[in-house]
Amino acid sequence: MYMADVPGIASTIAAVVLPLLLVSTARKVFSRPPGCLELVVLAVWTAFNIWQAHWASTPTWATVLNYVAVAAVFVLGVRAMARYARASRPQPIDPAELQRFIEHVTADDAFPVVVFGVSPTGAIAFSFGPASDQTAMIELTSGCPLSFVQGRIDAMLGPQSPLITQWREGLAENINHRVVLSRDTQHGSWTGKLKQHNGPAYDERTCPYHGDHP
Repeated sequence: MYMADVPGIASTIAAVVLPLLLVSTARKVFSRPPGCLELVVLAVWTAFNIWQAHWASTPTWATVLNYVAVAAVFVLGVRAMARYARASRPQPIDPAELQRFIEHVTADDAFPVVVFGVSPTGAIAFSFGPASDQTAMIELTSGCPLSFVQGRIDAMLGPQSPLITQWREGLAENINHRVVLSRDTQHGSWTGKLKQHNGPAYDERTCPYHGDHP
């Protein structure tokens, strides 16, 4: 192998490695594998780079440095986007800490209403407070398992409640649902309502089940 062949070999390696590096970096940001269209574009781009490195012009070290510079700029830019996305993403909630908060709030008669919500994206949020003024909102992320929330609702309403079934079906269909639990502060019982998002309004259905909080 002659020294004159080294730029061509390095250019070929860069032409193959660079697209794979871009896909790997982008996958870390978007948390999903590339789709069919992306793979086709990747294959065409790789073939073009190999052709350009060997036949379109005489490979030089400038060609290699160009590949490296493009890769560095892209990777640094994508990683900066990833850091920004992570910083703006809701932080996971410790289930144990959340459970203590729920028990503290639901034991206080000043907060007779608990609202569980499911966003169109599948995120779960709930708030505590009077019906006219929700005073706190918490969004559950991957740090708090869905089974924990279902367990708390089951304990309040009962696992056989029609409201629970409808709420879980709404979760499966990724529909915006809200479960509103109202407590009778005099008797300590809970009444549930399911609110399904329908355009700008909510279709409300009252659950006939009345359960006691344990």
